Amino acid sequence: MAGITVPAETAHAQFTVKGSKFIATILPVSDETEAKKQLIKIRKKYHDATHNCYAWRIHPENEKASDDGEPSGSAGKPILQILKGKGLMNVMAVVTRYFGGTKLGIGGLVRAYGDAAALALENIKTVTLYPLIVLSCAVSFQESQSVYQTVNRFPDVKISGEKYDGNGVIFRLKMKKESLEPFREQLQEQLNRKPELATVEEILDQI
Repeated sequence: MAGITVPAETAHAQFTVKGSKFIATILPVSDETEAKKQLIKIRKKYHDATHNCYAWRIHPENEKASDDGEPSGSAGKPILQILKGKGLMNVMAVVTRYFGGTKLGIGGLVRAYGDAAALALENIKTVTLYPLIVLSCAVSFQESQSVYQTVNRFPDVKISGEKYDGNGVIFRLKMKKESLEPFREQLQEQLNRKPELATVEEILDQI
């Protein structure tokens, strides 16, 4: 599977349209629970705002948009479309509005909410995450050099930790799934035995 692009930071933007102030907040979120917690924080921060409209996209297929009292389809949907247009996942955008006394109409609201989200995303830093597997690999002290040598042959395989006990070294490795079998074969050649590789977990992470 190809990687997913996610925000690496929080971003903000604000502007005023006909007296109404729009404040956009972009947040990286790993799941729906985190998104809801962040939304609560923003609602507390802007507790006196007229609306806190939002959208999120969470890997693999969790999407939500809310108009928070604005006319249906005038706020959450245009925010979501901006997130989709940027190709971002694991992201939430909240656009807070302080009403300025002049109605903007459906078209004006769609433009304002979309523009606020787009402005906040303009220069945001992103990273690409890949579906990886984390493995443990137990070897003797004498065999540890073989692990280092094999890892160096695979750009998609990284050592993320090492533990030592009386029997040797337990490596913690992370890699793309498609690298597992070629890596296993290479390591077996180096060790002259079947390597002890155990899957610990599956994650989304950088290589």
